[in-house]
Amino acid sequence: GIVWTMVEIHGKPVLAGEKQHGKMVLAYDVHRGIYSGSSGCSDLSGRFAKNGAKLAVTPDNSVQVCRVDGQTEREMQRVIQEMRGHRISNGTLELLDAKGGLLAKLER
Repeated sequence: GIVWTMVEIHGKPVLAGEKQHGKMVLAYDVHRGIYSGSSGCSDLSGRFAKNGAKLAVTPDNSVQVCRVDGQTEREMQRVIQEMRGHRISNGTLELLDAKGGLLAKLER
């Protein structure tokens, strides 16, 4: 699947962790209905079901690798739990909540 790098959460820019840690990324496998990624600190994975622009997300347990920025880590986990929709425009993936509000922006 395509790998997307998280660039904004709740209107605030996301900065990569320390040099030894990666960027915040999510990858979606539409054919298998799974997602995986990294918060730059923890590995994330789960399943999703897509119905039009709506998403039903079931996160698996994340694996805590480090704690570079605990607040950003919690915000990313919250985005995963609350996302119910998405839209893609001009190379940007926007994750939306149940009311269509913007949770996060990701870029390729």
